[in-house]
Formats: sequence, C-alpha cells, structure tokens
Amino acid sequence: MCQPAHSTPLWSPPVGGPVEAVFAVDVLRCPGCGGRRKIVAAITQVAVGRAILAALSLPTEPPAVHPARGPPGLFEGESP
Repeated sequence: MCQPAHSTPLWSPPVGGPVEAVFAVDVLRCPGCGGRRKIVAAITQVAVGRAILAALSLPTEPPAVHPARGPPGLFEGESP
C-alpha cells in the first residue's frame, strides 16, 4: 500500500535563528523579490560535500587555523 505524500514539510528551519539574531539578516528572504526561500536539500555527508566542492573547483579542505594573539605592545618587551 502506498504512503500518502506529506502535505507539510518534514523539517523547517527555526524562524529568527542565530544568524538573524547576530547579524539582523533573514537568510531565507530573497534579496531580489523579498519572497521566502525554501531549503530543497541539505548536505549531511562530508564525502558528498567535498565532491560537490571539487566539481566546482573550490577548496575541499578548511583553511588552517592559527592561534589567536593579543594586540602588539600588550606585553613587556614587545614593540608596537
């Protein structure tokens, strides 16, 4: 027996999430027409994400992380 199609989405992003709270930007609002964008796919597997990035000739590895440092002259003996 066939299962009925879902009339409502199985998942929807939270409204007013962390991006909007920090940057006051609604990432699901189209800047062109003001309409609502829909998420049509989510990449959850690393290998799939890397394959897509490689096909687009984009870096497949994250950039190196460097340790944080204070402003120049913060400690004795440092020159500004």
